[in-house]
Amino acid sequence: MGFTGTRRFEVRRKLGEGGMGVVYEAWDRERQMLVALKTIRKVDPSALVQLKREFRSVSDLGHDGIVTLYELVAD
Repeated sequence: MGFTGTRRFEVRRKLGEGGMGVVYEAWDRERQMLVALKTIRKVDPSALVQLKREFRSVSDLGHDGIVTLYELVAD
């Protein structure tokens, strides 16, 4: 599988991947809940800017058909 998680997140399985990175189902030990954890492949300034922009755009939306974004973490 590759990435296995962090102290906070225990990766359960890979959900999918795209041009920017990979999304995993993970257990958030702090929140005690399943989450989708997105990792990016390349840590370069433009990728980080794009990820932050995407996060801000989606986190402002509230709809049953859209996932809830809790936080953006650099680990």
